[in-house]
Amino acid sequence: MAKIRIEYDIEKCWECPLCKNKSTVTADSFEVATDYYCGVNNKKIIGYVEHDWEMPFVPNWCPLLVDTN
Repeated sequence: MAKIRIEYDIEKCWECPLCKNKSTVTADSFEVATDYYCGVNNKKIIGYVEHDWEMPFVPNWCPLLVDTN
């Protein structure tokens, strides 16, 4: 069996193919919010994101983070 490693250059977790998201129920029917989870360890990255600028950069605890040093 062969093993391969594919690397992505990403800044935000939602660019990762393993990132999962789940819609958040809000009191206002016009609001749309999303929770984001890591697809590798199911850890919550951030909750209740309404706008693109609220999404943080890839966290240091990311299990797929490649050491560039």
